[in-house]
Amino acid sequence: MKSFTQPILNEDEHPIRSALQKEARTEALRHELERLPDETHFDEIFRILKLLTVEEPGLDISDPTPIRPLSYSDFISMEERLAFLDEREEGVKEWRVYFRPSVFFRFPQIARDTIDGNAFFNYAMRDVAVQQTSISLSFYDAMGAGSLTETDLETYIHELAPSLAALDIDDAFLPFYVCHAVRRMMFFLDGDHRGRVSIPALLTSQYLAELFELRDKPMPWTDLTRNWFSAAKAKELYQQYLALDVDRNGLLSKEEFGRYGNSKLAPLFVTRLFEETQTYDSELDYKSFLDITLNLDNKTAPQAQQWLFRLLDLRGDGVLSRPTLVTFFTQINAIMGDEFVVDDVVDEIFDMVRPANISRGITMDDIEASKTGHIALPILVDVDAFIAYDTREGPAEEEPEDEMPAISGGGAQAGTFNESPI
Repeated sequence: MKSFTQPILNEDEHPIRSALQKEARTEALRHELERLPDETHFDEIFRILKLLTVEEPGLDISDPTPIRPLSYSDFISMEERLAFLDEREEGVKEWRVYFRPSVFFRFPQIARDTIDGNAFFNYAMRDVAVQQTSISLSFYDAMGAGSLTETDLETYIHELAPSLAALDIDDAFLPFYVCHAVRRMMFFLDGDHRGRVSIPALLTSQYLAELFELRDKPMPWTDLTRNWFSAAKAKELYQQYLALDVDRNGLLSKEEFGRYGNSKLAPLFVTRLFEETQTYDSELDYKSFLDITLNLDNKTAPQAQQWLFRLLDLRGDGVLSRPTLVTFFTQINAIMGDEFVVDDVVDEIFDMVRPANISRGITMDDIEASKTGHIALPILVDVDAFIAYDTREGPAEEEPEDEMPAISGGGAQAGTFNESPI
């Protein structure tokens, strides 16, 4: 896939050259988009593939049955059969790259010199969709850095939203929806907190695929409720935020946030959260609320564990001492009616993590090595997390190796043709 990275000069220092660079880059992106196969090309490819593989006389090529196996000679002849399309176009269409021998031999042979025609067609469709999405995202890369800032992503989602048929929201809620969608992407794809998301990383993640699922309408309710990017999920979280905002000033005080999750968070943890999170007159905004929710709901994510560890680290020395663990779990135990022996639970945590220096305490390195951070840390701050741990069957399980596996083909699986914002 081509890279569209081309750093733009500082607009304040070089206003004219910067403007010219941006205009030239936009034109280059438009040109790249026009070079890709369009719906006409793929309709023709599908039609010819059907013709090439027809065996029964009189079979209707518009019949939706799958394409039959494709021989090597059929495959190579496709370029000649489609060449006439280029006579009506400027330049050479990118579809030619799909009919090279090297492409044919990427696929397993189902018979001698024969591949699955449907697999080939779907591969080409997905690959084009990925390239289209990459170019579309690059239009929003204001600095030409090959990545998108939070503001760039907000603009992209804002302009994409009207094309999402299953996204039933009004203009008044749109800014909150944009914030909701962007925070998830930033949480998982900007783990280093650089304030930018790499376009290749976004393309190969599952998040664009989830977002593009909303192009289809109607969608089953179960699909909508499991998709973070659905209007149903966005409105659910926003209603939770409004329910906590007792004084209706649009922000959450420490007392108001203390009711989060039915008041099942350790009070000291809430205090630490307000100490370590950006606030406005000592109150949290909706963006911070979403970040907290993402951290608490994605306990296996490394960034969530680092966030929890930082809030638990009362001394700020990178070590969770035994007294620190006792302090936090004592509060959790109090919420549950002092049902458990605090020292016994703390012993379990030390046995689970197996720190290198047990007398000193638990470090983040110990957490990462033990792969039990998704259990050991949340049970110190969240009653529900501890109950889930206490009622489990069998020993505590290590976290999965791959927390968020990328979907094959990335955003291509849900991409569509001609999705340029221009």
